[in-house]
This record gives sequence, structure tokens and C-alpha cells, in this order.
Amino acid sequence: GVALEETGWRHGVDTGWGSDCSNFLAQAWRRSGVRVEWGDPGRLRQNLATLAESATPASAVKFTPAVAARGLAVDFGRHVAALWEDREPLGVLDGGDLMVHHLGGRPEVLRLDELARDRGPFAVRTPQAGPSCRLSFAGDVVLAGDFGNGMVELTRSMREADLGLANLEGIPSQRVPERAVRFDFRFAAERLVALRETGVRVVSLANNHAADAGLPGLLNGRAAVAAAGLGVVGAGRDLTEALQPWRGTVKGVQLAVFGVSVAEAPAAGENQPGVLRLPDHAVALVQALQAARLAGAVPVVIVHWGDEHVATPNAEQYEWARWLADHGVAVVAGAGPHVVQRMEFHGGAVIAYSLGNAVYPLALQGQGSGAVWEVTVQANGDVLESRWLEARER
Repeated sequence: GVALEETGWRHGVDTGWGSDCSNFLAQAWRRSGVRVEWGDPGRLRQNLATLAESATPASAVKFTPAVAARGLAVDFGRHVAALWEDREPLGVLDGGDLMVHHLGGRPEVLRLDELARDRGPFAVRTPQAGPSCRLSFAGDVVLAGDFGNGMVELTRSMREADLGLANLEGIPSQRVPERAVRFDFRFAAERLVALRETGVRVVSLANNHAADAGLPGLLNGRAAVAAAGLGVVGAGRDLTEALQPWRGTVKGVQLAVFGVSVAEAPAAGENQPGVLRLPDHAVALVQALQAARLAGAVPVVIVHWGDEHVATPNAEQYEWARWLADHGVAVVAGAGPHVVQRMEFHGGAVIAYSLGNAVYPLALQGQGSGAVWEVTVQANGDVLESRWLEARER
């Protein structure tokens, strides 16, 4: 069936080959952050929690507004449909409620009593609920030079977060590199104290400025970040260290946070300092993501990519975003273009292609373009909410 279709990085309904009853529902859920699998009604059933069994339109199964917002399915065994409109009385599933389903041709909206007339009793199901936490992501944080009141603005945006994360573009090292760089983002390690006070707790060094102080400076800077009490990912003394995620449990949600660069950057090797980079380390990253999922963690990736000062993601960003989603990443937070780019869902993952600049030198282009991005994620990797905080463009 359509669940097995693949075209490039697309698969299932996203290939454009049509749908069927269960994949029609799966497609909608996957495009709103719920990580259900493609497949038949039996496979869909394994991804959902049951609210009622052997129900009929007269059973008046009760549900909350939160359940309605997440999506409510009726399961007839060999056919499934979803709640389209909850009609009076609200919060009660009865024969007058409108359902949507797909059974050849175009999707159809009809009353539940009509849908159930020849199909018999049904189960009522919804995506499973569980512990959740609120993650706030900042884009490029450059602590070199004069960045004005950037720290103040970041603190205001991070205050509601259960965990704050950012792309730290630059290195806390004063070591002079062997070769000069065009934009020198070295900075004093003391500035990390102020960054931690904003609420940021985890930073990625996987970007093209990690080696602004040379590879020895990268190692010195990484150690300084850790000494400041910040989790650090995406770079290290070798590939093993660069691949190591930040692991923690936040309000009952196990997280595994990775940092990766698609942009040009010194790639880590077996005995070589550098950053975690795609495509160089694709195989190793797939294995690490799989290990994180098997351990019960929700994979999160901070990625550096894209064209600078361009508000539209490029083809490379789209390709790698879908690659990450297809390998189980729940949240992809992009940085690098220095402007805000779009947010979307794919395959149950939520993707922000670029968060722009959070803290950035006043003298450089794009200083005022950025947003903090807030994502509420469940322990099973489902996204409950995704929104921009204080997006600015000036």
C-alpha cells in the first residue's frame, strides 16, 4: 500500500500517491506533530490510546477539549474516521457529530450515525498523553563584540522555559589561530556566566565558527563552556565526543540533544578535534539517534545550515530536515542564516529552519532579526505546541 511508497526523502502519503482511511488520519497527525506510523488500521491502533470500546452513536462517549484538539478517531476495525466537528452537546461523541474519512475518491464529511449505520460498534481512540516539557530555542548567540541589550531580550524570552537551548556561534578562547578568519567570533569565557543567567542550559558548537581560535582553541573553548555549567554538544576532541548528546530528564521527559553542522566546518575524526557534520557523519549519527530512541529519549537536534540573510530555506535544508525527521528526531532547531525562516511539521517532527539571531554584534547585518522558538514536547516525542516568541525584524 501507500505506506511503503518512497520517492527521494518522501514516503507514505507525502509521495503524492494518494491515501486510505488510516493513512489519511496518519497524514494529518504527522503534520501536526504526532508521531504515528504509516500503515493499516491495525498499525494506527498501536499508536493510539483507547477512550471507549464497543461504542455506538448512542453511547455518548465524553471527551475533553484537549482531546478534541489532539484528534479523536473512531475505529470500526477495518475502517477508521476522525472527528471533524463536535456539535451540540459539546464534549460528547454522538450521532450528530460530523466525521471525516477517506474510502476511495475524495475524503468525505458525514454524521457519525450515517457512518456507523452499516459498520456496527466502534472504539474511540486518541493519541496517548504523557509527561511534557517546554523547550525554548534561541538561534545564533555571538558573544563577541558589542551586542547591546541582547542578553536582556534573551532572558525575557527564556523565562518560561523548562530547558533553554541555543547555537553558540563563536568560541570562548583568546588563543590566536594559525590562520586569520573573516569574522572573528572569539570571546572571553567570562561572558558565559551572563549567558547561563538568561536561562540557556545547553549550547551547540557545531557551526563554522567553532574553530575561530584553531582546533586547540576549540578544545579550550569547549572546556570553558562546560566549566560555566552549560551542557555542550556538537564538537569535541574526536568524533565520539562530538557525537555525544546532552542527556537529561526534564519534567518526566527524557531528552537527547545533539548539535550538528551542515555548513562548512572542520569535521571531527577518530583522533581529530572538530564538529559533528553532515554528510560526513551521517552513518554515525543514525546509530546515535537509534540508541537514544531505544533508551527512551526524545531526540532533539540543533543544526547549523542555510544561506546567510536569505529568508527561504534552501534545498539542502529541506533534504536534511526530512532526513532527520525520518530518523526519529522530534525537534529540529535551525540556525545560521541570521534571519528567521519558516516552521513546519514533517513526519511527526517539528522543524524551524532558522531562528535568526538571539545575541549578535550590533555592527553586523541582521543584528535585529531573530526569535526564540518554544516547543512543548511529550515523553513519546509528540509535539503538543510550537510557537514563536517575540519575533523581531528591524
